[in-house]
Amino acid sequence: MKEFLNILLLLILGIVYLISFTKVISAHLNKMVAQRNNAVIALYLSVIASAGIILIDVSKVISDAFTFFYDSNNIGKGILFSGLFFVGAWIYSFAQFHLSFLVVSLLTKENEKTELNNNNIENAMLHGVVLIILAFLVGPSLSALASSFIPYPELPF
Repeated sequence: MKEFLNILLLLILGIVYLISFTKVISAHLNKMVAQRNNAVIALYLSVIASAGIILIDVSKVISDAFTFFYDSNNIGKGILFSGLFFVGAWIYSFAQFHLSFLVVSLLTKENEKTELNNNNIENAMLHGVVLIILAFLVGPSLSALASSFIPYPELPF
């Protein structure tokens, strides 16, 4: 039963995470550019992929937290921790998009918004690759940080 509940919780939170994130990023990109073009679509897909990578890394910690609290007869705390970890990953993914957008804008001489409007696919792909690599780099550390909040018992050695 524990494993079934764990899978169900991860499915529900994962769907909510991805759907809400895609809607927010889509609305955000619509504000930034005049029209959708190949560059915007490439960036959009990269942002979703990087958020998915973060979600994959954090989901292991979420599963561990739920299992720990379930075994401690505290399912409510397991669901609470799982939800908080998902919210933290969502916020981090959104912040990573903005911070990487800022850094790429500072490092390149082009204006990112103008280049996206001009359908500069190379610039969008560069930004997308930066997002995906950052997600692979930071995801394990984000998971370790999340894991540190689970009140595991101290071992005597």
